[in-house]
Amino acid sequence: MNCILTINGRGYTAERGSLLIDAASDAGFVLCRGCGGKGICGKCSVLCYGRLHDGISDDGGERYRLACHTVIDGDCSVYITKDALTAIALPTQKDIKPSGDVGIGCAADIGTTTVVVSKYDLKSGKYISSTALENPQRRYGADVISRIEYGIKNGVEPLKDALMQAICKETADAQKVIYTGNTTMLLIASGINPAPLGASPYTSPTLFDSETDGVYYPPCIHSFAGADLVTAILASGMTSKTNTALLCDIGTNGETALWHGGRLYVCSAAAGPCFEGYGIKNGTPAIDGAINAVGEDGMVYTVGGKPAKGFCGSGLIDAAAYLLSKGAIKQDGSMNGSQYFDGVELCEGDVREFQLAKSAIATGIALLLKHSGVAVQDIDTLYLAGGLGSAVNPCSAARTGLIPSELQAKTVQLGNAAAYGAAMMLTDEAAKAEARRIVSLSRYVDLAADDDFTDVFTDNLLF
Repeated sequence: MNCILTINGRGYTAERGSLLIDAASDAGFVLCRGCGGKGICGKCSVLCYGRLHDGISDDGGERYRLACHTVIDGDCSVYITKDALTAIALPTQKDIKPSGDVGIGCAADIGTTTVVVSKYDLKSGKYISSTALENPQRRYGADVISRIEYGIKNGVEPLKDALMQAICKETADAQKVIYTGNTTMLLIASGINPAPLGASPYTSPTLFDSETDGVYYPPCIHSFAGADLVTAILASGMTSKTNTALLCDIGTNGETALWHGGRLYVCSAAAGPCFEGYGIKNGTPAIDGAINAVGEDGMVYTVGGKPAKGFCGSGLIDAAAYLLSKGAIKQDGSMNGSQYFDGVELCEGDVREFQLAKSAIATGIALLLKHSGVAVQDIDTLYLAGGLGSAVNPCSAARTGLIPSELQAKTVQLGNAAAYGAAMMLTDEAAKAEARRIVSLSRYVDLAADDDFTDVFTDNLLF
């Protein structure tokens, strides 16, 4: 049953029984979810009244409520301030190869947490603009496993509908559209239930390199190594060289590729969303006021130079590295009380979340080295991709064990390589051919099936 949700004086249709934070997102008001919806960070607090309940008071009176814990029971009104809204940092993009086509081309990188849509003029190849937004499927789970589980129980339609409501607004004027993303995200976008990925033998119904409803989907390598890894590799150019190179796309679903001797070894690791600020007590996306860097002297830097309000991924890594250098974090991750950066608390629970995420990435690197027979010192270049890849301090990444210390000086930061690799395909058929070649040269390494996985993961939890 639908009801009227009035936000800042304007009425929207909302479903009775839905969470206020989700209904607001559907209306275009994306609220901060710094704690991942646990109701502990307070960043989605909004002034509201009407038919709402949050487990505290259902009197309908005007007061502040946490949108992530407030359910809509009927007609209600909400006032949302700018401070409660989240905005996601846009990637730096560059032009693509021009073509004779007239019109707009869109490349959408569908991440588990973030969606980025970039527009190009097809004829000139000129970059026009990008839009970044939170993936609205987050209401159904923070990672691909929870989305797969939702698909098993409820079907793919709600997952696809939530995503399409966001993306189609951005691609409505495009003549060509390409989606990239991990295999689960592309299955959902194309209307295919990802349920087969949730049960043995964990095989995707398709690995794409196909067109559906006018949208081209690049090829995936494996059920858990998607087109986003392929397009990032394409953008890096690493497979056109003879040296040994490693690429890490750091994000919720971290993917890693090692190029050596004409063979590409790839893996996927569930790092979780802490690098996007979720699950961290004072976590935040890279919005104004997000702590995005901490100097070796403890100096705090924020996005836009605004007053500090929380840690985004790069700031979290820097803060951990700084505290390690001062002995405030021990090798096992324990702390003697919380630490504060310009009044923003970093607690031991945050460090534990970071340990799990960084161990997932580090373990993927270690096991790819094992399977390829390559020593870490033999790697010529480390490419860091993804939104975080363009912002992370390689020194801090090495200090915390996110990347091997031997690769610190060999690091090249690509930014959102997956999005740019997809954009290359808008006007260049040779780019599509190269993507197919990348897949043909790939060998997927199943980390969980490796006998050393548990020991390596446990060792990498330590700093």
